[in-house]
Amino acid sequence: MLRAMLEFEPCRYDDVRPLLEQEHPGMVALIHQGELIAVYNTLDEAASDGVRRYGRLPFDLRELPAVEDRLPLRLDVGQRISW
Repeated sequence: MLRAMLEFEPCRYDDVRPLLEQEHPGMVALIHQGELIAVYNTLDEAASDGVRRYGRLPFDLRELPAVEDRLPLRLDVGQRISW
C-alpha cells in the first residue's frame, strides 16, 4: 500500500518542476512520456507503482531535491528506470 501519493491532472513535468521542488522536497516524481503522473514518499513506492501502471514500458523517476540538498547553482539530477 502506498503511504502518501499525490495524483496530478495531466501536465508536463518540465512545466511544474520548480513548483514540485518547492512544495514536495525529498519526494519522487513518476513521469510517463513527459507527463507528471504522481509523487511518492520513496523511490521504492514510485518504482513499484510505475511497474504496476506501465509494466515493461519505459517511465521516469525523478527525485525532487530536499531543501538541505539545494545549492545556489544546481544541476538537474534524475534517474531513469526502464524494464
